[in-house]
Amino acid sequence: MQKNHLTKISENVSAGVCGGDLGFERFLERGGASDEDEIFAFLAEMTNAPDALRFSVDGTGCSTMQAKGQNGYYFGRNFDWGDCRILILSSYPENGYASVSCVDTDFITQSCGDLPDDPLLLAAYYAPLDGMNEKGLCISVNQLPDGMSLHQNTGKVPLTITTVIRLLLDRAADTEEALALLRQYDLHTYRGMVFHYMIADAAGHSVCVEYIDGQMSVIETSAVTNHYLTPGPYFGQGRGNSQERFDALTSALTEKEIMTSEDVLAAMKNAGQAHTQWTVIYDQSALTASFRAKTYDTPLSFALHPED
Repeated sequence: MQKNHLTKISENVSAGVCGGDLGFERFLERGGASDEDEIFAFLAEMTNAPDALRFSVDGTGCSTMQAKGQNGYYFGRNFDWGDCRILILSSYPENGYASVSCVDTDFITQSCGDLPDDPLLLAAYYAPLDGMNEKGLCISVNQLPDGMSLHQNTGKVPLTITTVIRLLLDRAADTEEALALLRQYDLHTYRGMVFHYMIADAAGHSVCVEYIDGQMSVIETSAVTNHYLTPGPYFGQGRGNSQERFDALTSALTEKEIMTSEDVLAAMKNAGQAHTQWTVIYDQSALTASFRAKTYDTPLSFALHPED
C-alpha cells in the first residue's frame, strides 16, 4: 500500500504519491460532474478541503508526439502556459491502474490559496493534464481555439476536461479501450474553451480525439499541437504557431524512424516556446517519466511500481 506524501523539490515543483481508495468509482457512481464545482462538491465530502476549492483550467497551449524507440515507444509532451506550480503525481488507486501524471496546481489553488497536503493530493488526482499508466497508455490534453464550448447531453454520465484523463489513466490498457470508454460518457467544457486529446498506447497506436458539433472524431496521428486535425470546416484552425510546432514534430518523426529519448527531447525542445512550463518524456515500455521544468536541464526521473 502506497502512503500518501508530498515532497517539495524546488520553489515551483513538487512530487507526490497517493494511493488506496481515491474515490473515483464513487465519483462515477454518483453521476460524475459536468463542471468543476460539482467535482469539488464531491471532494468536499471526502476531505476537509476549503469550500472555495475549485478547478480553473484556463488554457493549455502544448505540443505532443509519440515516437518509436529501439525497445518500445516514447510519448513526449510540452506544456505551454504561464508560470505555474507543478506537481508530478504518482497514483496507486486500489481499483485502477497505477499512473504518473503532471498537474498544474495553480489550476486548483488559485481560488483558495495553499492547501494541506492530503486535500491537494486528492484534488490533483482529479486534475491531470498528461500522464501514463502501468500499461503504457499515455494521454495529454491540448487547447483548441476558443469559442466552441462542448456540452454533450445524451444522458450518459458527464465528465470534465481533466476527469476524462483520470478515467482513461485508471481504466484503459490501450488506445481502443480508451476510445470505447470515451464513448460511454458525455464530455463538458466551459468558458468557451475547447480541447482535444492525444492518446497513445505501448504498441504504438496513437490518435487525436476531437469533438466536432458534439460528435467525437478520431484521427490517426503521431503528433498533436493546438489546431484541428479533423477534415472539414474547422480543419487547420488553431492557436498561435500551432502549425509550425506540428511541422517541427512531424519532420523529426520523418527524419528518424527509430528515436532515442534524447532525440525525442530534441524534437520537443525544437517545438518549445518561451512559456513552455514543463517537458516530460514518458517511456511506454520501461514505465518511466523524465521530467524537466521550464528549461531543459537535469531531468527528474519517476518510475511506476504497480506491484506495490
